[in-house]
Amino acid sequence: MIQDVNDGKFENSNMRQSVARRVMVWNAVFGVIGLLPLIVYLIAMPSMPNRVPMRYGDSGIESWGSNVQGLASPLLSLFVCVLWMLSEILVVRSIRKRTDEDPFSTLKVYIIGGCGALITINVLNIYYIWTVFNNGNIGNASFNGSSISNIVAGLVFIVLGNIVPNSRPNGWSGLRTPWAYKSRETWRRCQRVGGILLIAGGVVLVAVGLVFRSASSWIIAGVAVVLGIIGIVYSIYAAQKYGNIGGSLDKKR
Repeated sequence: MIQDVNDGKFENSNMRQSVARRVMVWNAVFGVIGLLPLIVYLIAMPSMPNRVPMRYGDSGIESWGSNVQGLASPLLSLFVCVLWMLSEILVVRSIRKRTDEDPFSTLKVYIIGGCGALITINVLNIYYIWTVFNNGNIGNASFNGSSISNIVAGLVFIVLGNIVPNSRPNGWSGLRTPWAYKSRETWRRCQRVGGILLIAGGVVLVAVGLVFRSASSWIIAGVAVVLGIIGIVYSIYAAQKYGNIGGSLDKKR
C-alpha cells in the first residue's frame, strides 16, 4: 500500500513537471505575441508624424493626439498578456479541485483564447500604424478597422470552437453555466455544443467582415450574446437529460 501511495505521488509529480514544461512553451509564444505590438510600434515611431489619429468614427477621424499617446494600444496588449498569465494559476487550481486528470488540455484552451485576443490587437495595431503613415486616410482600402476586427475575431472563434470540447471541468474555460456542472456527461455534451456554437459564430463574423466593409465591431459582442443565450438554454436541457449520467464532477478521493 505504501508503494502504491509513493507511485501515485511520483506519477502526480511527473504530470505536474510535464504540464509545467508545456505551459512554459505556450507562454513563451504567448509572451512574444503580447510584446509584438509594442516592438512594432517602437520601431515605427521614429518615422511617424508627431500628430496621429487617436479615434475614428463613422465620419472619419474624430480626434488627434501625439504619437506617444498612440502607445496606449501596444501597452494594453502587454497588460493583457501579463494578466492572462497570472490568471493561469487560478485556472489550474480550479481544474485540480474537480479532477486529477492532466489539466493541460483545458489550460491550452484558455491560453489560446488569450492568444486570440492578442493577435486581434496585433492586427489592429498594424492597421493603425498603416493609417498613421497615410495621415489617417484609409482611402480606397478594402477593409476598415471594424471589418478587420470581425474577421480576426471570427477566425479566433473558429479555432476555439475546435478545441473547447477538450476542456476538462473547470471554472474558467469552456461553456460554463450552473447546469453544465450537473454531471460529467452534461459537461461533455455542453462543451461539444459550445464548440459548435463558436464555429458557427466565427463563420458569421468572418462573413460579415468580408461582405460588409462598414460593419460595426459591436457585432462581435452581439454574436457573443446570442451564442451565450443558446448555450444557456442548451445547458439547461442537457442537465435535465444527462444529469444522472457519468457521475458527479466532484474529484474522487
